[in-house]
Amino acid sequence: MIRYLITDPSYYTSHPTKFRTRLLKAIRRHRPTHIALRDKTNPKLKKIAARVADLDIIINQDFKLARRIGKRRIHLTSSQLPMAKALRRAGFEVWLSAHTPQDLKIARSSRVAYVTYSPIFFSPGKGEPLGLRSLRRRSRTYKKIIALGGVVHRSQIHAIKRARAAGFASIRYFI
Repeated sequence: MIRYLITDPSYYTSHPTKFRTRLLKAIRRHRPTHIALRDKTNPKLKKIAARVADLDIIINQDFKLARRIGKRRIHLTSSQLPMAKALRRAGFEVWLSAHTPQDLKIARSSRVAYVTYSPIFFSPGKGEPLGLRSLRRRSRTYKKIIALGGVVHRSQIHAIKRARAAGFASIRYFI
């Protein structure tokens, strides 16, 4: 099962050295299989990326930054979906955020590596949860789906596994 840690500056800080220290602690404690460097507003993001470039990370949204630090995995937002095919052709492994069944259909036709589908559970500020029933239904037809949104307890991870998703992604679970 994929265990996808997503960083957030409110938990990992915006200071490059402290960020790395906190991330390494989370990795030792929770053993994620994948890590996304996600920080939409940090002016120090390039410095942080340089401090963790030796780790196997996925860069969120910024394919130029990914290329600059030698990473070939990129996680796009649903609004960036039109870029997916071109980035795949350029040699990137593309992951995508999806929030609707339509997003999932487009992701499949774009042949992205994985899709985070969210929010599955309640997550502050993320709208109405899609729920496990929707995840289960989508997992039947799309095998590369990762549950995201409100995943904070092991019981939720077990429920996601029973829904036959490829894995789960979380910010708060890995803290």
